[in-house]
Amino acid sequence: MMPTSAAGRHCFQARLKDERSGLLEFLQLLLFMIVGAVGVVSSPRLGLQHVFEGLDIPLDFQTITLSYADVFMGWLLLISGLRAFLENAYRLRLAETVKLLLRPRYAALFVGFLALMSVGLFWAKQPSLLIASALHFAACLLMSFIGAALVREHGLSALWAIVLGGALQALIGLLQVINNSTLGLSALGEVPRPYYEPTTFFRASGLSMHANYLGGYLMLALFAALCLAVQARRRLGRILSGALGALCALGMLGTLSRSALLSTAIGSLPIAWIAWRALNRPARRSMLILSSAGVLIGIAFVLFATRGELVTRFFSGREFFFRDSWTVIQSAPLFGVGAGNLMYEVWLNVGMTPGPKLPVHNVYLYIWAETGLLGLTIFGAALLLNLSRLRPRYGAAHFIIGCGVLALAAVSLFDNYTWAVHPHRVLTFWWIGLWWGTTWHATDQSSSCDALAA
Repeated sequence: MMPTSAAGRHCFQARLKDERSGLLEFLQLLLFMIVGAVGVVSSPRLGLQHVFEGLDIPLDFQTITLSYADVFMGWLLLISGLRAFLENAYRLRLAETVKLLLRPRYAALFVGFLALMSVGLFWAKQPSLLIASALHFAACLLMSFIGAALVREHGLSALWAIVLGGALQALIGLLQVINNSTLGLSALGEVPRPYYEPTTFFRASGLSMHANYLGGYLMLALFAALCLAVQARRRLGRILSGALGALCALGMLGTLSRSALLSTAIGSLPIAWIAWRALNRPARRSMLILSSAGVLIGIAFVLFATRGELVTRFFSGREFFFRDSWTVIQSAPLFGVGAGNLMYEVWLNVGMTPGPKLPVHNVYLYIWAETGLLGLTIFGAALLLNLSRLRPRYGAAHFIIGCGVLALAAVSLFDNYTWAVHPHRVLTFWWIGLWWGTTWHATDQSSSCDALAA
């Protein structure tokens, strides 16, 4: 019943406002975690527009679609906007976070890259593909700002989403390896064995569209599990995150993804170096023994997963699909052909020529083809300036998650999914948003200005 007195009505309305704000805050955090948990699920998609028909070109590049990650990201942006409208304290906190991020060493150059993508509308042959790609990247940037603000509020609880999601995907992937086939989960996004893969063994793909995609997701899950283990205050938290991390590591081995395995090693090098320097001689000896045992177990598992065909999987030639993309780069080296238009240009060049038509398996060359040398310079500078903050002085969480960003930068040398495949682009900037937030979460906790001055 509504109170009749003025004071009663005021208290009642204030309580309703607090409950509404609390609900929106809960939904916001929940949606942010769901995005991290489902970012690896590549299909099914909600089709919006079929732009062109191209023989042997994946539907991803012919159509405009929404993945699960896109849908939940959209809901997150909507709920966050509603919360900012209704809750003054949150609006001010979000505005402060955005202001802090709009610096060269954080998001400023990414915003500049978005502006350059939009200018490509004047020369792109398929404007709808460019608009879709630019809007998608804008949404990813907004999500990363919101994620950074959420980390300032709630710490790193969102990491559990990618660790639990990774453990589930790893379990499905390991069952696929044991079964040497899919598990009949097509309704959940499982895809059949690719026609070009050997039939003597099965590469774990979980519910993603490709084993490499799952490998990249589990790579991030490993860094998340390590961060949670280091940050855990209770033994149970360390044991749980360690066990889930071990499952993710086995799942990654099951993907047999060379790019993910190598990039995980590259991203782990700074952590290993810092840990090595901090240990005494007996502890270093133990670290070497454990690392050697882990490598031997990994090799044994890979031998099992490949059914002994180790050379076939790891030492056969790797196709980067460079030729068709290089032709496009040469046609517009300075400004590119427009975001989202690379494969349309490839189709125009090769037409009905039989054979696989895929974009170059390198994010940086992919970006060069679509936004030109100018776009590649801006994007590369944004990434390098962010990685220049990869130092232990900002805290263990910031350092470990930053090493995950380094691993993403490395895997982008060998594959294109962190940018070209939209659910994984969402996941990339979800992770970057977490990293940005750790800078000021540590600062907020300690009331120090050192990180803000960087």
